[in-house]
Amino acid sequence: MVWKLNFFYNKPGSGEGEFEYARGLSVSPHTGNVIIGDINNKRIQILDDQYNYVTGWKIKVNESLLCPHALHRVNNEILAATIEGYTTLWHCPDVKDLSDYKPELRLAFGNDYFVFPRAISTTRKGHLVVSDVGKHRISLHDLNGTLIRDLGKLGTDDATEFNWPYYVNCDATGRIMVSDSHNRCVKLFDEDLRFLGSFGKDVFTCCTGVNYLDQHGGRYFVGDYDSQSFIELNKEGKVVDDIARDLKYPLSQVEFDQQGRIVTTCFPGFYVYSEEQLRPNNKSNMLSQSHHVYNANN
Repeated sequence: MVWKLNFFYNKPGSGEGEFEYARGLSVSPHTGNVIIGDINNKRIQILDDQYNYVTGWKIKVNESLLCPHALHRVNNEILAATIEGYTTLWHCPDVKDLSDYKPELRLAFGNDYFVFPRAISTTRKGHLVVSDVGKHRISLHDLNGTLIRDLGKLGTDDATEFNWPYYVNCDATGRIMVSDSHNRCVKLFDEDLRFLGSFGKDVFTCCTGVNYLDQHGGRYFVGDYDSQSFIELNKEGKVVDDIARDLKYPLSQVEFDQQGRIVTTCFPGFYVYSEEQLRPNNKSNMLSQSHHVYNANN
């Protein structure tokens, strides 16, 4: 089985359903809605499971318009977003019909604690885990924004230091995955931020989005910014496949949709990869393969 690019949502711009640096991503396993943080337009947009525009809103905190960076659905009612200087929680029901939806900011915290909060996820215990590339650390918070503990400073020590921890994610076993981009590796921690291990220093040049799929013995999926690639690794951190190389737009956040496909954001929108049976004499998974491109001219 191989992962093949079969859809590229390519709509740069500032109109509805268009993006100028799509980065944050949340894909609902229930409705299929795709929620994307649109950095340069300083807004969040929601598309349905057919990638049609549903709704969107500007990110405003204390009367200032701010850029969203990463997204994570905390539960069926709450969407978390890291923005400039804050971590925020929004009331955003995970339902199909959002025709009457009005965005409601429930909480914005950390302006006196974070420098550049970059990514966010939720542990099995229900704690928010946030990476801060300005402070080179990760931190745990409850849903009221109260700090539980943190870890990290600038450096190269695997267990206690980071250099630009770009993305975080949590898997079903409770592990926290941190793409420590400038240290060129993915680091693993338990839910109390105890170090478990790392991998990828011989693979990555600047790792970005990371996720884990508990199939085929366990697989990691990691983007690499500098090499503009998307890499599949086994649970020991060894490369299984180069899903894509020389991408026109490096990928950002990595999530799975309700059909088990991989969705990854990139500058003008997002890529969608599906797992397919490997055909004889066809081992390429590059962007040059035949795939559906949905762009502003379609």
